[in-house]
Amino acid sequence: MIATARALSSHGMAELTTQRVADEWGKSQSLVHYYYATKEDLIVGFVRYLRDRSRENYRRHRDDPPEERVEWILRRHFAGPHRPAEPGLSHALVEIQGQSAHNERYRVALEALNDDARAFLGAAIRDGVESGAFRDVDVDATVTFLLSAVSGGVLRVGLFDRDDAGAQLLGGFDHYLEAALRAVPGE
Repeated sequence: MIATARALSSHGMAELTTQRVADEWGKSQSLVHYYYATKEDLIVGFVRYLRDRSRENYRRHRDDPPEERVEWILRRHFAGPHRPAEPGLSHALVEIQGQSAHNERYRVALEALNDDARAFLGAAIRDGVESGAFRDVDVDATVTFLLSAVSGGVLRVGLFDRDDAGAQLLGGFDHYLEAALRAVPGE
């Protein structure tokens, strides 16, 4: 999957071949086909790989305080060690998302990845409301808004190489968390 990420980053979806993955992996193309019969199978496997990695991260952070969980999931794509190391990978993910409109297998795999993010963020917000750290908000609407902002930010930063947009989005998240989500003592 790391070889697939590198090949996607270098060549994008349109130019991705099992031979290019094999070249990145340093193995034969037939070995790639041993695991994945088609390019579509490889892409679905790649999204599942990303989902597994995300789930590991969610498990690592599930016991963090609600505020830290929310900040982590919002910031992870734009700051620190969780930011994609290769900008081309963001381009490839955008391409996979674009093709998911016409490919049900891609769409199902991406929806599962998104559902996990929604569940993690929703649990963090519910826990924050319950503990008094957050205002009593519509959790589903808040999750939709925040994850939509993350998706838009990934598009602007990754596809358009707009690092300034990432910094602006992080500032917007901080403002939103203070102004709309965090509980005000005495309220």
